[in-house]
Amino acid sequence: TRVAPPADGSVDVIVKFGGAAITVKDGEPDTLNVNALGACCTSIAEVVRTEISELAIEFAKESPLRVIVVHGAGSFGHPQAKQYGVADGGDMDGDPVLREGVDKTKASVRKLCKLVCDELDSKLAPEVKLAPISPYGKFFTVGKKLNRNLSRGGFDEVRAALMEGKIPVLHGDVVDDAEQGCAILSGDTLVECLTEEFK
Repeated sequence: TRVAPPADGSVDVIVKFGGAAITVKDGEPDTLNVNALGACCTSIAEVVRTEISELAIEFAKESPLRVIVVHGAGSFGHPQAKQYGVADGGDMDGDPVLREGVDKTKASVRKLCKLVCDELDSKLAPEVKLAPISPYGKFFTVGKKLNRNLSRGGFDEVRAALMEGKIPVLHGDVVDDAEQGCAILSGDTLVECLTEEFK
């Protein structure tokens, strides 16, 4: 029997899969390090408790480990962002080349997120559900720094997933930036802000 998650959407642990670890960062673009990703996902599956005895529920009030997974981009997203100067910002609506770079970067990191989720899904028990959350359109920066107020919708989506008993999976991404049009929101920055939000 699986225990219902707490009503406050609290978190036990936030795990970061480094982009350089789960991809071949110095290789061809969009190259996965299959063995490393598999090892990371196996480790997560081993620590996420999904089956709890009725006795434990009655006497210890135990509940499953509540986890957020964040992964970097590595060879996914970085080459595209670098080629088109996405991190430097600009007018995405007025610059078709920049818009192309933003779209290619988003597509690449979403491709990696799907690979991460597929691998996690294969390792976790069937009743454990994932909630992939792409930061674009949900988290926002100002001068390359995350704006917590503008990003409230993103935090709320993570909290809602946790309250449904799911494991949110986020990643570094392109986001709208109030000062320079667009910017890169790194996985490391996401971990810092999620840690502050769910402490």
